[in-house]
Amino acid sequence: MVRGDLAKKILWLWLLASATLTAQITPLESDPDKTLMPIIRQPLGGALSTRNSQLGIEFTYGQLPAIGETLGMRVNRLEINPPVLRLTVGEFFDMDQLVVRAYGLTGELIEGAPLRIELEVPEGLVDIGGLEQNSKNLNAIGPGIGRIWLESMLPSFSAEPFSLPIVLIVRVPDRPQFNPSLKVYENMPVLPE
Repeated sequence: MVRGDLAKKILWLWLLASATLTAQITPLESDPDKTLMPIIRQPLGGALSTRNSQLGIEFTYGQLPAIGETLGMRVNRLEINPPVLRLTVGEFFDMDQLVVRAYGLTGELIEGAPLRIELEVPEGLVDIGGLEQNSKNLNAIGPGIGRIWLESMLPSFSAEPFSLPIVLIVRVPDRPQFNPSLKVYENMPVLPE
């Protein structure tokens, strides 16, 4: 009986290994209408999280904010709004309209927590050069899906900073809107026992 179980396990391992090998050497079929665009990941700058008296973040293109008065604080969670940003080709989004709230270990709001912002998009989705000239507006120039990453510069309880994505969807005006899940993502660290 033990030999039969051992033989089955060896067979399954062989099947899994050969399937992985086959998947690695199988070329993708190329469709001339669907060209894969290279993904670029570029730091945009930084921001300070939303304060009680403000409607959005304080975005600074190309610069990271100083830790300043938040030195020594820890971020337990971040909340972002909107979790999904939908634009049409030709539209722009003012980065100061993002709402990012940082909360401490006891649930208190940390006003002005420093954030690092990075863009992960297919080439040709947004106009990076335009953002360099007008340091607040993110211009959509082509259809596709990307992400804007927001990372706390303050450590969490586990010393790993939080990093949350905002899904960026750019569509062509004549096509129906694509509706992905509107689930709000939060990073919740594992509490020590």
